[in-house]
Amino acid sequence: MVINSVIKNVQAENLYKHVLETEGIRHPLETLEKLEETAQYLLTLFENIGLVTREHFFEVEGFNYSFRNIEGLLDFDKEQELIICAHYDTIAECLGANDNSSALAVMLEAARLLAKQEQHDYNIRFIGFCLEEENPSRVLKEQELGKKFGILDENNRFATLRAQKIMEEHFDLRAEVFSDDKTLSESWDIATKQLRPKLSDQELQYFLALQEIYGQDTAISWIGNSITLGSYAYVQALPQDKQQISGVFNLESVGYASNQYNSQTFPDWVDLSMFPSNKLNSDLLIGNFIGVFSDSNSYHIAKLFCDQCNLEVIDLPHLLWHYPSSFDKIAYEMPDMLRSDHAPFWKINVPAIMICDTLDFRYPYYHTKADTIDKLNFDFMTKVCQATIASVMAFSKID
Repeated sequence: MVINSVIKNVQAENLYKHVLETEGIRHPLETLEKLEETAQYLLTLFENIGLVTREHFFEVEGFNYSFRNIEGLLDFDKEQELIICAHYDTIAECLGANDNSSALAVMLEAARLLAKQEQHDYNIRFIGFCLEEENPSRVLKEQELGKKFGILDENNRFATLRAQKIMEEHFDLRAEVFSDDKTLSESWDIATKQLRPKLSDQELQYFLALQEIYGQDTAISWIGNSITLGSYAYVQALPQDKQQISGVFNLESVGYASNQYNSQTFPDWVDLSMFPSNKLNSDLLIGNFIGVFSDSNSYHIAKLFCDQCNLEVIDLPHLLWHYPSSFDKIAYEMPDMLRSDHAPFWKINVPAIMICDTLDFRYPYYHTKADTIDKLNFDFMTKVCQATIASVMAFSKID
């Protein structure tokens, strides 16, 4: 098979090199230089393997800077295209080896090998998205308010243990009361009122000010306002006829696997019996599988990816999490499914899947300084890369 002859050339050493080169805080407020260095790394590698490159610039309201999504196009002069994407930013103080250098590495290695093929039925576009994690304008305002009201110190750490506990309690209350018949503003209001008896005047003013920043979002509008800003800007700039995009493979944190029992968790509202037909080498509570997430428009892509995981040469345990609903319904019922750059594509009904190790439902170092290269499983990442390449080739019926 042609697919087998290609995927056997995936090099774990290349994956390691890409993570090593990009690991580090890549945040617009903390380390803008490293963020731009990573963008340039993607651009240079795309150029070196012969892709047609483009920088898609976008701006964030209230923040005086032009950010960029980095594109590399494998152009076969076709009308239809497939997208393979991964974000390259991190949150503040997170070294981002898994989130999301692991996915960048898989995307870059897939690009290297797919670029060597002489023919595909689709153009293939590789995109490194910026600002998946946070809205820097909002984060900056939150930091300024935190210092003003004594919640944060000059290094943006909680100034007191009490401040940390109050913030955690407020967050938990907001999550508890949020439902499909309440806006985020109402959730903020209810949480603040419930905590009011124990809040100081400074703390109360802080929460009221935060509500002005975040409370106007809805379960739908937080996509593109609070997270996934780069991919949302990209989607908004697409031509009105988006039918040229046949499918999106969004790679999100694909580097951590564990064979320990209870290493895998799920949201409280998930019924594990909804996963009867997935290939797992062990119990659902053992986190050694890759998650594949799809909506009502993208089951065929998810199924295709899972079929490649089943190839004898790959043999990658996987869990297909298919929710046959629209973006709006998912936003209210399963918001955790929207936490990456596939979400803006779902919003405009473009078929897209998220390929993910399930983030903080498995990875104990999620969004911490301990998210470092030594935590990653490069054999696991190799299989994810192989399955991604095989899926793109199978889409093009190259077997």
